[in-house]
Amino acid sequence: MSLIRSTAPRWPLARRALRHLLFALPPMVLAGALYKWSMDGRRAATLGDPTARALRAAVRAFFHWRDAMSVLEHALSGLGMALVGTAILQVFYAAMAPLYDDNVATPPRLRWTLTLGMGAGVAALVWYVGYPGTGGATALVALAAVAALCGRPGQARRLALGVPQGFIGLTGGLLWLGLELTWKVYQWPTTHDTAATMLVQLAASGTGLVASSLAIGATVRRFAWLRPSPVGA
Repeated sequence: MSLIRSTAPRWPLARRALRHLLFALPPMVLAGALYKWSMDGRRAATLGDPTARALRAAVRAFFHWRDAMSVLEHALSGLGMALVGTAILQVFYAAMAPLYDDNVATPPRLRWTLTLGMGAGVAALVWYVGYPGTGGATALVALAAVAALCGRPGQARRLALGVPQGFIGLTGGLLWLGLELTWKVYQWPTTHDTAATMLVQLAASGTGLVASSLAIGATVRRFAWLRPSPVGA
């Protein structure tokens, strides 16, 4: 009987941790799909695909702006970074937030196993979408950032539970610094964009990130099942 009592909380804990890990999958898949769609469209237009070029021309004509398509793509990249931040938030909930009692924390070994797994996943993603010559450096920065965030579970937990939009914005902002800003610095000599165009594109991606973080964070706050909760709740 004592054994049953001692193991009773484990299934709710495991079930709720698994729930948050599963919740991390859709935003990652959607972020990957947005990235692939954007890159495939850009590549097709570069190779002269008539459909891709017609789409880009239609967007420019609608907004009466030559850089309209590029700015929209950067805004979508901000959404993608917020989606990655959302996935990290859900993995964080599974790894670190007490799931059935405020006095029961995730065991350190499990916490760091999931932390390293999450860090490796984010680093691999950054390496994959990074630009030539920047992938390795940005992957190391991403891995260090995840480890630093997860190495202070108390502060990170308060942010994740109390201000999820801030957690999403912070993690997505690290990606923005590592990918968006890095891309501009690395590619500016070859793109020949003006400083004004570059600033507008950075503003578009930053605005997309902030707006998406606020919207997703509000959703997480609105629906309790997206956050850790007591077993009896």
